[in-house]
Amino acid sequence: RRALIEIHEYQADEAVLRRYNDPEGYQEILFSQLGTATYSGWVSHFNFSMIKKRIVMMNKKKNKHSVIAYLIAIPVTLSIVFAFSNQEKTPFENERNVLAIADDSVAALKVSNAEKELKQDFTPSIFPLEYTEGLKLTSHYGYRKDPIDGERKLHLGIDFRAPIGTPVLATADGIVSKITNNPESYGKRVAIDHGDKYRTQYAQLSAIDVEMGEIVKKGQVIAKTGNSGRSTGPHIHYEVIEIGKGRKDPIHFIKDYRFEERHPTPLKSYAKNKEKMEKEKVKDKNKDKDK
Repeated sequence: RRALIEIHEYQADEAVLRRYNDPEGYQEILFSQLGTATYSGWVSHFNFSMIKKRIVMMNKKKNKHSVIAYLIAIPVTLSIVFAFSNQEKTPFENERNVLAIADDSVAALKVSNAEKELKQDFTPSIFPLEYTEGLKLTSHYGYRKDPIDGERKLHLGIDFRAPIGTPVLATADGIVSKITNNPESYGKRVAIDHGDKYRTQYAQLSAIDVEMGEIVKKGQVIAKTGNSGRSTGPHIHYEVIEIGKGRKDPIHFIKDYRFEERHPTPLKSYAKNKEKMEKEKVKDKNKDKDK
């Protein structure tokens, strides 16, 4: 620190002399700053005056080698200070550090394994409601006749009729990414992001039991079914979205509920419905041509 201070003072002196070109006058000004205090008081490494050194440096002949020497002195000085500031560790301390590193490695391995197990739960896989009497699949994924305006529209999820207040479950581990209330469409809605691949949405709710940013576990109660928004009766609207690819038929993600036993009619996905509609359009065009 002291060496750096000295170099800065020398640089300042050089700048003054270069500008005014009056070394004697400048040295007299510096000498006048000493006053009578120069000849009294304690002198030590912590109480020193640089004025004498500065005056001596001004009267020295400057050359390029001296400048280079000062530039080299700075990193050398810093390196020495850093080297002596590091204490040498005893064998016992080294052994303790090795054991600490080993413990950290074991902890990191446990965390890694836990993350792997958690990632297995990032795929929606369970039924979104607690089983209750009166539960019924009322609307499939895909094109349907809208129950309110009667027009043929794409239904982005599946609907289950259920009494108001039926517990709604998170179908996979995740974090709550959206909570909205839109009376013209979804009503009260909760969205959960499951890692970076899937998102699920639960709508037409009567109550929401989680907050934005909350981490939830698979099977945790997150809301209650209701009749909010654009709805004709108490139910849950459930969607599965593959991030970057769009919505999927939620039926294919539910592994703990056998729909075929209660609903023997084959469920048609959006892709199949779309293909069927295109075929029907072709038939209609051919009929028009024949006419």
